[in-house]
Amino acid sequence: MKKIKILYWILLAITILISISIVTDFFYSINMKSTFEVANQNTILGYYTQFIYPVLFTVLILGLVYILFALKAIIVFGGFNSRSTMNFKYAGTAIGLYGFGYLLFQLNFIYSIDASKIFTNSVSSIFITIIGYGIYSFSEILKTGELLKQENDLTV
Repeated sequence: MKKIKILYWILLAITILISISIVTDFFYSINMKSTFEVANQNTILGYYTQFIYPVLFTVLILGLVYILFALKAIIVFGGFNSRSTMNFKYAGTAIGLYGFGYLLFQLNFIYSIDASKIFTNSVSSIFITIIGYGIYSFSEILKTGELLKQENDLTV
């Protein structure tokens, strides 16, 4: 349990830092409107490109918050419980959507940056999508463990 508590606090700090970063970036992009109009001129979405990042990162934060809820449920109720299972399922879905959305978002820059950056960002997006699927799969493992625990409790 001690390692799960440490993971919980590390993930909480990361979530808080990402949240602060998103808020400051969003206000910075609103105040620097003319700079972003020029920078995003050659992208498919144009000026609206700067507003996609906060949406994507909000989905990522939502996934991280669900992981926090799942870890808290494991700490409070033990390893196999329905709350942690559902929260890991939601977290996996949100993080997978973030990775897939970021992968699609890279197509926005197809005319403005070189192919190596798009390839690098696409590979990381695919990796994040796989991590989301892994978290979703982990929720299914927890669900099976929960069923085995219930069956074992009935036997005793």
